[in-house]
Amino acid sequence: MKTLCCCASALVVAAPASADPVDIEAGGAHVTLGTPDPESTLAVAISLGIGTKINRTFDAMLRGHVSIGDGVVSVLGPHVRQHIGTRAFIGYGPAITSVVGAGDRSMRASGIGLAADLRAGIHVADFSLTAEVLPIWVFASDSVAARSHLSYAFELGLALGYQL
Repeated sequence: MKTLCCCASALVVAAPASADPVDIEAGGAHVTLGTPDPESTLAVAISLGIGTKINRTFDAMLRGHVSIGDGVVSVLGPHVRQHIGTRAFIGYGPAITSVVGAGDRSMRASGIGLAADLRAGIHVADFSLTAEVLPIWVFASDSVAARSHLSYAFELGLALGYQL
């Protein structure tokens, strides 16, 4: 919960005064944690992006994303959305990531890493349908038990969005 509050606070503080566009998305995801015995879980995913239009083709934003299942994946970073034609888009950007696995606090997998936030979707009016791939390299695993050491995570998701 603390990570979610930090992401939301960072998005509000870093948003430009005339934020355009503001994207809100909710959906589902499948998350795999790269422990010695890989764990996977289904998760609910929510995200918020606040930014500005660079031109007719590109939007730049600060995007926060949280997936909550048996564990939690939270992501925050700069994001670029490139419009392709009138309805399709792709999005990409680097992000800092926190990954926390399921289970007892002292034994669960957890760490901080870098992610590539990769998205593709279609939009109709103010609504969008987006597929997301989020490969995560965990460079600082603070897991205590050897069986919960975390070296990577991977998220594959689908979300419905609305642009304010």
